[in-house]
Amino acid sequence: IRGNDYDAVTAMREVISSNENYQYMFNNGEGPFFVYADLAGVPCKCKFEKIVDGSIWDYMTTSDASPEFFVRNQTRTGVYLRLAFMWQMFKKGFGKEPENFFILAQEKEAPYIPEHYRITDEALKIGTHQLKALLTQVLLNLVTFNRYLLTLKALSQLLVQ
Repeated sequence: IRGNDYDAVTAMREVISSNENYQYMFNNGEGPFFVYADLAGVPCKCKFEKIVDGSIWDYMTTSDASPEFFVRNQTRTGVYLRLAFMWQMFKKGFGKEPENFFILAQEKEAPYIPEHYRITDEALKIGTHQLKALLTQVLLNLVTFNRYLLTLKALSQLLVQ
């Protein structure tokens, strides 16, 4: 890792860990860890950054963490699909639905402003619809990813096609 990248990552971590709103999440829970499961006949793997009190916390960097920018760009960037994938994998891995799902978005440039968002039922519904369509596409076309394993990275690659 380059020196200036290390400095930026260290500064980003310091901003989050010094924020009262995120200290509990940052210092508690479990993660990161992986869940392997089958979704609609497709073998999948999902990485969870943090599970705190039964809630998923996913971390994302962004050029702008403000609600005006971040929320508006969720559909364009495939975030809803990602959320639905993680939600379903949590259910498979733990045998129950998560209590909540939060995204901790942090700006990539100083002052590295963080903002968290609770995932709405509407966002999850949109993402679930996208996920079902994508899983059907994978099965119908016999698309193979990562040695027959569908991952978040493979989902992102499908969105680009």
